[in-house]
Amino acid sequence: MVGCAIEGAAGTPYMDYMTRHVFVPAGMRHTQLDDARQIIPHRVDGYVLDPSGQLRNSIHDDMSNRIPAGGFVSTAEDLVHFGTSVLEGTLVSDSARRLMFRVPNGPNGQPLPDDSYALGWGISDWYGVQEAMHGGGTPQACAFLYLLPEKGFVVAFMMNLESVPDRGDLAGDLAKIVLGPRAPHR
Repeated sequence: MVGCAIEGAAGTPYMDYMTRHVFVPAGMRHTQLDDARQIIPHRVDGYVLDPSGQLRNSIHDDMSNRIPAGGFVSTAEDLVHFGTSVLEGTLVSDSARRLMFRVPNGPNGQPLPDDSYALGWGISDWYGVQEAMHGGGTPQACAFLYLLPEKGFVVAFMMNLESVPDRGDLAGDLAKIVLGPRAPHR
């Protein structure tokens, strides 16, 4: 529905809008529609772990019919460009970003727990600073984008494996390695 609203308000096809207002300003040169019939350089096959833990080929599923909820191919580098653009105010204003990362109160008006969901972002605490994260998964792949806004830190990873658990913990551990002694041990 959001994709239809964007098309209606912009008066342009969804992909044209995304390219002009998100992908180009963010420097996302490798993000495009995942057209199952098109040869896309470096596109990889996906895998899944079966119930016994054996690695198997994932069943192919044409994701192009899920735009805008999915159906893109991208790179971890492009996701980092996106995250950096969010933090630097290229894609949204600082005030809009603060609203996106604010956890709303619950139905009774009381604050929700620290590990909560804001507008499209999981919000939590990482050693006294806010962490914002968003993960996604489709048949054949999963991805994760992790931000520490106060530190200007962005990490993204993509895997051609379905349903990888604990991606948030992995991202937090990477932050600890990169930020060095300023990051306490968990």
